[in-house]
Amino acid sequence: IRGPGEIIGEMSLIDDSPRSASAFALTSPTNVLVLTVRDFNELLDTHPGFARTLLDEMVQKVRDATFQQLELSLDDVLGRVCRRLINMSDRFGSLDADGAIRFKSPITQQDLADWAGVSRQAVVKALTELRSEGQITTQGSTIRLLDHEYIRVRAAQLSGLV
Repeated sequence: IRGPGEIIGEMSLIDDSPRSASAFALTSPTNVLVLTVRDFNELLDTHPGFARTLLDEMVQKVRDATFQQLELSLDDVLGRVCRRLINMSDRFGSLDADGAIRFKSPITQQDLADWAGVSRQAVVKALTELRSEGQITTQGSTIRLLDHEYIRVRAAQLSGLV
């Protein structure tokens, strides 16, 4: 999930190759700035700060991809689901009076499964486990992290490394 101000599709502008990914908007309306290769190169040449920002974002994407490879080979489903719940709560969540973090999930269970690299059934099982342990509640697309610290700690662990 990407947010306002984040860059996508930059690799194809740098090496003039076909896009390696696609994107779709979770909300509407969405404003998108599309650059041609020429405009992109001019921006790089005339704004060194943009080049540094782009480099920082690309380094973060490499780190994320490296972590995702580790995650896919070493982590269990529950850890992957917790990591995505934390990601969404950090982006979309608000604090309830009782200390729970509430957010409306912008994605379906199937999207969550695809994001975590697991089946939809595995996501349902993980969410059911978190509900039965009293870690979360769900109602429609609204998710409340009752013990967000537990979920954050669980998300930070790679089960194959612990």
